[in-house]
Amino acid sequence: MAVVLGCAACATAQETQWTWSGWGGGGFFWSAVWDPSNADTLYMGGDVNGIYKSTDRGKTWRFVNNGLQDYGVYTLAISKSDPKVLYAMTQNGIARTDNAGGLWKRLPESMNSAKKLTIRRGSTVRGIAVDPKNPKIVYAGSASGEVHKSVDAGETWTQLDFLSALPKEAAGGGVKPARGKGFLYMRYASGAGDWSKHGRVEKWVNNEDWSMYDTMTVKFLVPANAPRLTATPVLQTGADWKWQEGARVDLKPGAWQEITVDLSKIVNLNDVRMVHLPVWSNGNAFEGDIGIDEVRLSNKAGKELIIGDWETPGDLHGWRKSAAADAGFARDAFSSLAPAPNVTAPIGSVVVADTDPNLLIVCHRKLGLFRSADAGKTWTHPDTPANIANVAIHAKDAKIMYGAFASDGVWKSTDAGVTWKKLDGSCPPKHSIVEVAIDPRDPNVVHYIASGSWSGTYGLTRDGGATWTTGRRWSRDADSNRARPDETQPGDLSTPTNLAISPSNPDCLFISANWVNIMTTDGGKTWLQRDNGADITCFHDIRFAGSSIFATAMDEGLFRSDDNGKTWRCLAPTKWDPTLSGHQWRVLAFPHNGDYRLISTVSPWDTAHPNFVLLSDDGGKTFTRSRDGLPDYVPRASAMWGQGYPRALCADPKNPDILYLGIDGQPEGGKMGGGIFKSIDAGKTWKQLPNQPPSRCMFYGVAVDPTDSNRIFWGAGDQGGKLGVHGVWVSNDGGNSWDKTAVNEWVFNIETTPSGTVYAGGNNLWQSTDHGKTWKQLTKLSGRTVIGIAIDPKNENRIWCSSVTWGSDDTGSILRSTDGGKSWTDITGDIPYKKPLVLRYNSATSELWAVGPGAFKTKQ
Repeated sequence: MAVVLGCAACATAQETQWTWSGWGGGGFFWSAVWDPSNADTLYMGGDVNGIYKSTDRGKTWRFVNNGLQDYGVYTLAISKSDPKVLYAMTQNGIARTDNAGGLWKRLPESMNSAKKLTIRRGSTVRGIAVDPKNPKIVYAGSASGEVHKSVDAGETWTQLDFLSALPKEAAGGGVKPARGKGFLYMRYASGAGDWSKHGRVEKWVNNEDWSMYDTMTVKFLVPANAPRLTATPVLQTGADWKWQEGARVDLKPGAWQEITVDLSKIVNLNDVRMVHLPVWSNGNAFEGDIGIDEVRLSNKAGKELIIGDWETPGDLHGWRKSAAADAGFARDAFSSLAPAPNVTAPIGSVVVADTDPNLLIVCHRKLGLFRSADAGKTWTHPDTPANIANVAIHAKDAKIMYGAFASDGVWKSTDAGVTWKKLDGSCPPKHSIVEVAIDPRDPNVVHYIASGSWSGTYGLTRDGGATWTTGRRWSRDADSNRARPDETQPGDLSTPTNLAISPSNPDCLFISANWVNIMTTDGGKTWLQRDNGADITCFHDIRFAGSSIFATAMDEGLFRSDDNGKTWRCLAPTKWDPTLSGHQWRVLAFPHNGDYRLISTVSPWDTAHPNFVLLSDDGGKTFTRSRDGLPDYVPRASAMWGQGYPRALCADPKNPDILYLGIDGQPEGGKMGGGIFKSIDAGKTWKQLPNQPPSRCMFYGVAVDPTDSNRIFWGAGDQGGKLGVHGVWVSNDGGNSWDKTAVNEWVFNIETTPSGTVYAGGNNLWQSTDHGKTWKQLTKLSGRTVIGIAIDPKNENRIWCSSVTWGSDDTGSILRSTDGGKSWTDITGDIPYKKPLVLRYNSATSELWAVGPGAFKTKQ
């Protein structure tokens, strides 16, 4: 029977302890902060695996994610008065720790379901600031351009009206209301490809009789840079509240546009119940303020009724944003005597002065710098460039400030931010200044980081900005560089995101960045790689062979451990190789000639070199490559991640020389496409099966029945808009024909037991004990996907699965059954990343391994 996990199962979740047995993290590193009292302690945030902590000045890192609601961490802030208190801004609000990362508490009012105090990737630099004297006072700048303040450690938040500093005539860029003095405006946000939501305001009109009018007009205003948006008024009339809308009209960006509805076509015009004014984005990504004015009824005799003019600020005349689930206006309606401020850009940084907690700076990515001298009560708007990423205030003299004004370079203020002057020569060509940091010992010593597409630069002045030295090179660290041990030449900085300076030892600075993070301990003269435990590794497979373990990692390569995961060494590539460097997905390992035969699948980043198989008969000492019979190009048609990847690999349990390989992607333009490929010579040559399942869209899902080598299982997703082809397909004749099974959902993984029981992971875990003829659903999970599946080969009743989501949230768990799936126990425990992609059980050591962003193991 299917089982719903309840409290009894969850009660054991914290009892399982996991050991970190590798390295890794995955993705991009976006935030960094130094303990103000301890130069050995740093924290860092990434977009895949949450928060890392180092207590040895960046030499090694470990995860500190316990309680964190989202693994995408783009801003970190630490209290100077109590360094055990930190705040983390994620893609779903803010979390706080009171014990230096030991446990994080999510702050519900900040989350996406409430005030949405979250980040904008590539724009947020320092989105949180903590009062230097009181860790409970904290400021947060959001992706939607709002700034909020909390005085109770983030439990509740109050919005600060820094936009009040804008001149009324500048607030709307000179655009006047369509009629009279004011108009209604609403902020509307929609994502690309989202056709379900729209922006809508509405008004109850209480069974009014409009039968004397024959025309209704409304004027709409959308920003000049808006994509295609459409609008039309809607009326609901009669006892059945009949929904009646006019023809949808394309809105012309940057100008008021009148839309007219012929009321003679409206049914029950003598009984009007409600009026709606919706705007549709039609699948386009958009975030901006929509203006509405002069909602008017008229007839040919000249009779007129205005039902919306908004002449008095704050008086909405009964209009409100719709509460409907499909209505996407992001905030309540506002009426204004001037057009809406252009506040749609995110906040780059919020900064509080160390010596004066009342001095607050807000960096708006479109409107420039805002300044408050009374902790956010009143504001001024100094004359600065429009795009500002960050400001640094000197730790001992709040009059001295330096600002990172993107492509406008570094600017300086000597009067606490009232006036600013550009420092010439501070910005490298084709770069944008991201962040500045001031040496607390000398206000003339200033560091910066700048980003230029995928490149990066660090800069330094020792004379207050009169002259600058710049660089981008860093030296490799052997402990940090395990993925490329043969690469010894200096590297280049790539897309730096945060520049953290140690308050207790200002010669120590740390840069978080893409791929490699670096540190200086000599004030910026030399920089060294600092990634041990925090690189971009994302494991996609792990296999046990004898006393050795082999693992493949997306972005990193093929690895081997001969001490059960204590140490690892890279087998391939050991240095940059455009024909090999990229993603390695699956690996098989078999005893061979006193060592091991290895087969792994590879997708080079350089798509001029298509997918291939990497082969070794000596445990990874030497390699050959095989693409014989595989596509000589990268399939792209209907591929799951935009291109075909060899993510599925298995061997016939009766004959390890017989292999099956899965690549996603349909045929196109006369080319072969992906699908299932077979090798009978241990991977040296391949042939595409002449008959393929209807869907070639796949992840890990290929397996051979150990009791019958002709029986092959294939897990598939919907292919190129062709619905109903997802699920488990089975061939009983070696791939000559395929039958659809009862599993009718996206399937991401398939595993078989020695006796032939089959498990398939999709929205739930499925089991077949009769070789795929019938299936039983073993779990009832909501909004998750079963990816990892592991089986104890010595006791087939012991099975494990990982249920995950595909976003950055922490929604995931690891489940165990000891009775063949009849009941389950949650063993997620203290694993720092709850969403492993792969589970493998090592019966020789009685350990369950969970890998993905990082590798972890636990005794089972």
